[in-house]
Amino acid sequence: MINLGIFAKAPISGHVKTRLAPAIGLDAAARLHARMIERTLTLAHEAGLEAVTLWTWPQVTDSHIIEQCRQRGFAIAVQQGKNLGQRMAYACEQASPQLIIGTDCPGITAQHLRRAADDLKAGAQLVLTPALDGGYVLIGLRQPRPEIFQNITWGSAEVLAQTRTTIRKLDLQAIEYEPLWDVDRPEDLIKLREAFPVLAAKLLAEITVDNAFT
Repeated sequence: MINLGIFAKAPISGHVKTRLAPAIGLDAAARLHARMIERTLTLAHEAGLEAVTLWTWPQVTDSHIIEQCRQRGFAIAVQQGKNLGQRMAYACEQASPQLIIGTDCPGITAQHLRRAADDLKAGAQLVLTPALDGGYVLIGLRQPRPEIFQNITWGSAEVLAQTRTTIRKLDLQAIEYEPLWDVDRPEDLIKLREAFPVLAAKLLAEITVDNAFT
């Protein structure tokens, strides 16, 4: 059984997507984040994975998100650890094999999730989808390997390079997929509209974007 952990901050104004605030404001940034969580829950359902957990920080209180998880049989848990690496390592220790994704990548699909799950089932020790900003949007481990998440400068453009170095040192059988991109900065809203207009219309519904900041 492949486990999927969806990692997300709770959608609280001023707590999430603050780099988007100059273009859409803090409240709208939180609404956008909540919608991206909901979309990711839908993808997980479409992928048909056996066990899905929404890992939030802090505890999620959004009633719509909670109800989506309840209806689909998804678990909700609070992330444990002092930094992102410790929190992902903790999730891997709770159940393996484990896939971990965020909620910020508009290009990720249910097919991406199924492919990664199939590769882990087939024997891959690690699967990885790079992000164009130097991080990654998906990682999967057949067995817990906390070293993968150690000595990483989280939030920097060095995350992917540092992770690749650790993978080589551990001599892991790894499969790396084509890179994707996250919605983190105002200019990413332009990319979102251009690359995924239908999705953008849903995510940005009733949200005004100040083009001066994009």
